[in-house]
Amino acid sequence: LSDLENAQVTEREAKEFMNMLGYWQMSILACFDHDDDYFRLFWYQLYMKLIDGKTSTRIAAANLLRIIMVQKPDESAALIRSCIAPDQRQLSRDFQKLTE
Repeated sequence: LSDLENAQVTEREAKEFMNMLGYWQMSILACFDHDDDYFRLFWYQLYMKLIDGKTSTRIAAANLLRIIMVQKPDESAALIRSCIAPDQRQLSRDFQKLTE
């Protein structure tokens, strides 16, 4: 995922790669444990794609994050809780409602 930030990677190539991640989502997600640092890194990389300037990359990242939230709701909620400030706890609760 981090290689997609290379200026030589075209939007089409990035979109194709993100689509392949979607295709292999079950295998990819099966590799992650609930306290896995790679799971956190994967989330971070997808977040970075959410704020990318390429629309197709942002849409693909949003779709993958949606899949992760459904497939691994407890892990996703725990990850979000670990990153938010105490005054943002409502955000975590609202997120958990999305995955119910």
